[in-house]
Amino acid sequence: MTAVQDQITRRHGMYVIPNGDPVPEGFRTILELDRTGHTRLAWDPTNEAETAAAQAHFDMLRGKGFLATRRTGPRSGETMHSFDPAAEEITMQPQTVGG
Repeated sequence: MTAVQDQITRRHGMYVIPNGDPVPEGFRTILELDRTGHTRLAWDPTNEAETAAAQAHFDMLRGKGFLATRRTGPRSGETMHSFDPAAEEITMQPQTVGG
């Protein structure tokens, strides 16, 4: 673990990356959107415990009805129905309900 990782807050078994701070090299991220803004959670894909925590968080949010999208390019993405630890960035957003 690097000195930078030692100083980062952990939540749900992953690292909380403050806005504007870089994600550590090689890490994967979940960008969790909510009514207060967003939270960037990162994990090391070579660490089995962190990857399992990321999958559990993904599954929990999907269970709450969140939509999951993986980034495929600068302004493009695709819907995810199951967790993929190889996805570099996953955006999780609550479904919006029209009325």
